[in-house]
Amino acid sequence: MPLRRHARHQVNPFRIALANLRFPATPEESVALAEQAIAQAAKERAGIICFPECFVPGYRAPGKPVPPPDAEFLERAWSTIAASRTRSNPPALALARAVFAGLRIGL
Repeated sequence: MPLRRHARHQVNPFRIALANLRFPATPEESVALAEQAIAQAAKERAGIICFPECFVPGYRAPGKPVPPPDAEFLERAWSTIAASRTRSNPPALALARAVFAGLRIGL
């Protein structure tokens, strides 16, 4: 069967930003670092930014103390991050979503 030549299609680049951030010292710092990462991704014209799982409020790991889940803090955090995204006109957000003790802890 002969090979068919396909018309050349123009490919539009799509940038994906992977937020490779240090472990935040506090839940509040996780929000500030996320805002900075969103602004940088927007500056670099990324179409989407992906954050590590549980970056806000911080992943629980040995030697990394994180306060217990706080639904009010998380709602404020997501609102702040969403507002940052709107201000920067940056990419869509990809944040891990999980349920812990009945609380929504992601978007």
